[in-house]
Amino acid sequence: MSEGPLSFFRAEHVTVLLADEQLRRTTQVVQIQLRPKTGQIFAQCPYFPTQAGLVGRFDVVVGPGGESHIGLGESGMTTSHLVKYSHPISGDAHFSQDGRVYTRVRRPSLRLDTEAGHLFEFHAFGLTSFDSIEPGGERAKRLYLPFVVLEATHAVTVVGEWIPKAKLQRLAASQPGGFGPIGELPRGRGGRPYLACLVGHPNVALDSFGLLAVNLHPIDGISSSVAPSVVLLGGWDAGPMMAQPGDTVGFLAFMYPCSELEQFRSRLGSIDYPGPGLAAPAG
Repeated sequence: MSEGPLSFFRAEHVTVLLADEQLRRTTQVVQIQLRPKTGQIFAQCPYFPTQAGLVGRFDVVVGPGGESHIGLGESGMTTSHLVKYSHPISGDAHFSQDGRVYTRVRRPSLRLDTEAGHLFEFHAFGLTSFDSIEPGGERAKRLYLPFVVLEATHAVTVVGEWIPKAKLQRLAASQPGGFGPIGELPRGRGGRPYLACLVGHPNVALDSFGLLAVNLHPIDGISSSVAPSVVLLGGWDAGPMMAQPGDTVGFLAFMYPCSELEQFRSRLGSIDYPGPGLAAPAG
């Protein structure tokens, strides 16, 4: 799609791929859904082999060096399903999986029709354990975004950022030949630009406000022996992520796998729908 000098993809279903030329493997990393009627944006990882995990809502203090600690095993809850991160127009971010879990882990975040900012960060480790895709195996009516790396890569971060279309139109107007659907976006605070794919929302109201910028970058220093795991962070407050040491930052998080699910379940509780003889979680 093109609107003057600005170009972008438009899709309801998106799969982010890592094409590793050295390993000769194309890994399916993250699936993103953009719902036309409701306006929701979902992010999930059906390509990961383990479904037992931990989820939670957290408020952490940023340390002196910008670091923070997430205690999923201390104050989270368990699930035996691969949940999806859901971000509706209202900004009521939460984890869900229809017919399988209670929507109990949630927090207010940015409104998609009036605000911009980071939606989610997805960190994936041990990528050879994820589902791969062979040439010709693509599904119809799905947008595939292949990020290519030349060296063997065992861990990546995928970022979804909601950017005002007006801001991107100004950027496109300033560049000869325009901008998009793939290009380098400027990073705040004078940082290095990053490569992103622009995806338009099929919901008319949201399409008039913003575009989803999807970025994938390798995590350096991760060896081939790293255990497969995934961590998603999302549901931050609106605006740029510029927390300073001492600031309190709130967000949602999930982590898979959880190797001692039953032990954690007895201590933390679960968001799963109860099976026969089991009580629903309190709250």
